[in-house]
Amino acid sequence: MKTRRTELETMMKRAVELRCRGSSWEAVAKEVERSVATVRDWPTKHVKFWRQTMQAAKRELDQEAMAESLQTLRLQLRSDDEKASRDAATAILKFAKATPKPKKATKESSLSPEIQAIAEFVQELSDEEIHQLLQEVPAADHPPASDAPLENAAPPTSPAAE
Repeated sequence: MKTRRTELETMMKRAVELRCRGSSWEAVAKEVERSVATVRDWPTKHVKFWRQTMQAAKRELDQEAMAESLQTLRLQLRSDDEKASRDAATAILKFAKATPKPKKATKESSLSPEIQAIAEFVQELSDEEIHQLLQEVPAADHPPASDAPLENAAPPTSPAAE
């Protein structure tokens, strides 16, 4: 049985997908069977969830568009029109040259999935949200939080480095 929160997240994910694909708020509201006012409020009431879901949906949409574009160019490679075939080959080569190569394994990729998930979660937080979280953690677990922005903070030293 789905919980109320899971149902809401499922509806919001669908809404994000529709908005990324250009649907109006009215079309989104009809699809998820909610009022236009309700679906318009989701991005402001559920900022973090909406932002993360929107980023993922945009990446997916970009990947789909790229794959479709390459497929079209590959079809043009086989064209009887020499100019169209040559232009397609040139475009594919330019794309391949501009596409970043996969990075070699880094320390970050050797982290456990749980640690990676935590790191991704923390990267999405504002300084204020991080400060608030640090206030909620027992004092013995971390040094006192300062009001200085995190980008100016010195990295923590490990016991081994001392």
